Amino acid sequence: MKSYTFTLPKNKKSAKTYKESLMDRVINAYPWMTVESKIDYPYSAYGIELAGPGDAITLGLSKTHNISWLPEACLSCPFTCYGNNVINFDLETEFFKAISALDEYAKENCPFNMDYDFKDEFGTPIKIFDNFIQIGYDVIPIATGSLNHLKPKTKKTIIDITINIKKRGLF
Repeated sequence: MKSYTFTLPKNKKSAKTYKESLMDRVINAYPWMTVESKIDYPYSAYGIELAGPGDAITLGLSKTHNISWLPEACLSCPFTCYGNNVINFDLETEFFKAISALDEYAKENCPFNMDYDFKDEFGTPIKIFDNFIQIGYDVIPIATGSLNHLKPKTKKTIIDITINIKKRGLF
């Protein structure tokens, strides 16, 4: 399994921008990935929220999360405790290469079959997971009240999907 580090820029504002862009990509494209944070399971008191300028976001290094982080001091340590076969990207100069590496990692470590359950009448692929539904590139969480804030068209699509699943006897 390949492991990666994405080094944040030294500038505080740039580091925040690149970290948010990378995490937006993870949340929107791969919501099944676990992120070391105070929010995601398993809980971590030293989450990615603390990563700042010069630190590195890691992919595939943590034993408990897909995405974690290392402080700048660990990156410059001569006793590389996180491994020698880690591929590093500078987010400021290699952002798109880092995104490609993220996509490759996600495909290799995907916990489920990547194909979709079925397509709607317009050919948009639909996949149903335990805690969200993916319609094309839109990810819709399944939680109490989460459907109340959707567009009527999206809500109708989800209701139609539910009816089709019940007709097929899947639940």
